[in-house]
Amino acid sequence: MSRSIPKVIIGLILDWYNKVYVAVRWNGILPSPRCLFAGVRQGGVLSPYLFNVYVNDVITKLELSTLGCWVAGRYVCVFMYADDILIMSVTLAHLRTMLDIICDELSNLDMSINVKK
Repeated sequence: MSRSIPKVIIGLILDWYNKVYVAVRWNGILPSPRCLFAGVRQGGVLSPYLFNVYVNDVITKLELSTLGCWVAGRYVCVFMYADDILIMSVTLAHLRTMLDIICDELSNLDMSINVKK
């Protein structure tokens, strides 16, 4: 709502995602479909955009911190592709603070970093 997306579009997306059912065929057996209650559709056309809107506050908080790298007045310390994130900083201390900001923001979104990746 704070991104000025029309209510009708939000309602349409909510309705669409409240009707997502999946079933996984295993050894030729297809079980009854199950309703998905979280996440976006794997391979869906809207999925990358919806995920970007969802995690945009992480990037915004990093930029507001002014930590990291700036080139010609542009903030270039964080790069995201799908659910992967790359952060850069001139100092190790700033990098640690940036990581703390990311963890805090992801926690607010009920997400976490997979340290095994």
